[in-house]
Amino acid sequence: MIVKGNKMTAIQCSERGSECKVEGPQICRSAAGFYIGYFCPECGPYDRVKTIPPYFETEKVAQHILNLSEEYI
Repeated sequence: MIVKGNKMTAIQCSERGSECKVEGPQICRSAAGFYIGYFCPECGPYDRVKTIPPYFETEKVAQHILNLSEEYI
């Protein structure tokens, strides 16, 4: 699945067996730090964009990387 910009797209949810609205790519947060990924408002995190490093210490750094790479994601 490729989504350009911060858009919503419908995907078949493996958890619920029905359609989910996935948002992304966007900045997400986990215990390990901030990352760029896709998120379903009903089911939670869906997928993440592969970056090096995979997590960022601040939201500001993650947003900067997202802004730089949006045309490639």
